[in-house]
Amino acid sequence: MIMLRSFLPVGQGSFCLEQFKNGENKINIVYDCGTSTKSFDINKEIRANFDKGEDILIVFISHLHEDHVNGLEYLLNYCNVKNIIFPLTSKSDRCIYAIRYLCNSPNNNQTDFTYRLIQNPNEVIKNFSPETNVFALNYSNEESLEDIGDEDFGQVEIISSGKNVLDNLNQISKSPIEKIWEYIPFNFRESSKKSKFYKALSSRLEYIVDDSNIKRVLSQWGDRTIQEKIHDSYKDVNKDLNLNSLVLFSGAKDKEFYQIMVRPYYNEFCCHCKWDYYKANGCLYFGDYNASGKLRWKELKSHYENYWDSIGCIQLPHHGSRKSYNHEISLLNAYFVVSAGKQNTYRHPHESVMRDILFEKKYPFIVTEESNSTFITKIIL
Repeated sequence: MIMLRSFLPVGQGSFCLEQFKNGENKINIVYDCGTSTKSFDINKEIRANFDKGEDILIVFISHLHEDHVNGLEYLLNYCNVKNIIFPLTSKSDRCIYAIRYLCNSPNNNQTDFTYRLIQNPNEVIKNFSPETNVFALNYSNEESLEDIGDEDFGQVEIISSGKNVLDNLNQISKSPIEKIWEYIPFNFRESSKKSKFYKALSSRLEYIVDDSNIKRVLSQWGDRTIQEKIHDSYKDVNKDLNLNSLVLFSGAKDKEFYQIMVRPYYNEFCCHCKWDYYKANGCLYFGDYNASGKLRWKELKSHYENYWDSIGCIQLPHHGSRKSYNHEISLLNAYFVVSAGKQNTYRHPHESVMRDILFEKKYPFIVTEESNSTFITKIIL
């Protein structure tokens, strides 16, 4: 069996594909499917990598930002998605994601698929694709639905962070890759940005904004005066309202397997540092996780302590943002991949991140909207 791990060229967004193939049999796993690069047609990238009606075993969604989910409508329509896993997200947090979407959307469209998905992922997916199984990944500290006060997920099966998804789900456990592969997700929360956003809204709207009434703020979007105040509050948090992220480890149970970079092409028999072309088979997909600071890094590493030595590929957090980066990342013996649009206004990936990796004698690969920037590794199982 051969597995290809691909970081697909969608510009300022995220679309990662793992394909297992044994003879005519193929198994597809997707991590995120979206872009905010306005000129890029993500539907073409979906058609380029899948046949019409092709099965996708699992789609993992890191979080409910449009540049990670706005390709789902076409993916669900074009392919047969068996299972989709979202991070469990409280109703108040989803209201904030919806506000963020409206602030970033030039048409302020409250009827399109992405906006409705952000508001209620389970309902939208089941209405659009009834045969798709929808799961919510619990928080890393295993808070209950009662703790976060959210009844919307009452009909969704909750699965635990830190467990191998292929072992946990009955619908998936019959997969041929169950015995050789594992997917270990964690759903991490971020509360400091929400507190800052609430404070900014409260000062402008002249009433205390919190989890209990953030839906009221969203409902007032049609008022131009209120809309401007919401926009200004959004700017106060530097347009960065990522409240949680599903981080995913993907790797073989047998650590002896390795991965070879096949695109861009390098001669694996190079006479210099042969080890640099043979990496551990695992990959850590960060999504927009904020890895900065000692405490966040300690939490991340403690959760993945049993898999740390198996990481041979890294999706740099938050498109290479310096605010989400940690120097400890550069110390791993891994391929470093970042997805970022060529003309993005966020300065992703940041120069300081690129320099830090280069100073450690590693090489970062930047995947843009250009097709020849696709990054692929191969694992022979």
